[in-house]
Amino acid sequence: MAVRPTIQEVTFDCSDAAGTASFWGNLLDRPWGFRPGLGGVVDAGAVKLYFQVVPEPKGSPKNRLHLDIEVDDLREAVDRAEALGGRRISDYHEDDDSGFVVMHDPEANEFCLVAQSDHSWLRLLTSATLAPAHVNPVATPPVLESEHFRFRLVRLQDADDLLTYHIDSAITAVPGSPDRASGPPCTTAEQMRATIASWLAEGTEHGCVDFAVVDRSSGRAIGIIEVSAHPADHHSDLRWALLRLGLPPDYEDLVRVSEIFDLADAFFDWFDVDRLVTHVPDGSSTRALAAGRAGYHGFGQGGSSSANTMAKTRD
Repeated sequence: MAVRPTIQEVTFDCSDAAGTASFWGNLLDRPWGFRPGLGGVVDAGAVKLYFQVVPEPKGSPKNRLHLDIEVDDLREAVDRAEALGGRRISDYHEDDDSGFVVMHDPEANEFCLVAQSDHSWLRLLTSATLAPAHVNPVATPPVLESEHFRFRLVRLQDADDLLTYHIDSAITAVPGSPDRASGPPCTTAEQMRATIASWLAEGTEHGCVDFAVVDRSSGRAIGIIEVSAHPADHHSDLRWALLRLGLPPDYEDLVRVSEIFDLADAFFDWFDVDRLVTHVPDGSSTRALAAGRAGYHGFGQGGSSSANTMAKTRD
C-alpha cells in the first residue's frame, strides 16, 4: 500500500548553517546539530529543519525556504503534482534507491519531491543532532533533551523559577579549579536576574555556558548546569570540561540525578573533551551514587583520588 506523502524536512538556504540552526534550535527549545559538508539540523519534533549553505545571496529569485516531500514513487508523485497545477523545473536526480526532483507549486514556490527507500538521509540528519562536529558551544549553545529534562541556555525569564529553588547558592565549584566563584545567595528576583545576566555576559570571557535544567513536565527551570572546557593541564592530563550542577533538594533523588548525568554525556562531543569533571557537595550521597552509576569515579590532581571530585573519561 502506498504511503501518503509526508514533509521530510523544511530546508533553509543560508550562509552560516551552524549559527542559523543554533538560532532556531534555541528559539524552539529543540535539539540541533551541525556537520561540515552536511549543514545544520533542528529536530523540531514531527519534522526536521535543515539548513544548507548556498552561494546565492538573499534576494535572488531562488526560494530561501522550501519543503522536501518524501514520496514512495518519484515519477508518480510528479505526475500527481502536475495534475494539481504544479510544474517540474529540474531534471530527475536518481540512483538505485533514491532520487529527487525540484518542483513549483501553482504560485511558483519551490519544493522538492524526494524518494528514498532506506531513509538514510533522514537518519543522517538525526545523527547530526546527536553527535555534532566543529561547533563552538559558547557562541552556539546546544539544546539537549532526555525523557524528563531539557538543557538549554539560561534566560533572564528563569529568575523567578531559579530563585524559588535557591539555585544560585547550590552550584559548587571544584576546589582549586579555574572556575568562576558563586556570589552571595540571591533573595529577590531582581538579584537573580542580575546574577543570570552576569552568567551570560561572562560566559564568552570565561569560555563557559550556563544551562537551565528544565523539567519538561512543568516547563520550569529547576536547576543550573554550568559547563566550561579546559585544555590538558595540571588538573587533568586530558582535555576536560568542568560541570557545576545546582539542583533543589526535591530533585536530588537517584533516578532524576542519574538521568541528568546521562544527558550530560552529550557534552563530550559538544565541548570536544575527553573527560568530564564534577564536584559532589559534602553529604550528598545520592549525588555521588548517581555519578558513580553514570561512570564517574573519584578524581584528584596528580592521579590522587578525591571523595568530592569525580570524573568520567570518554569511552
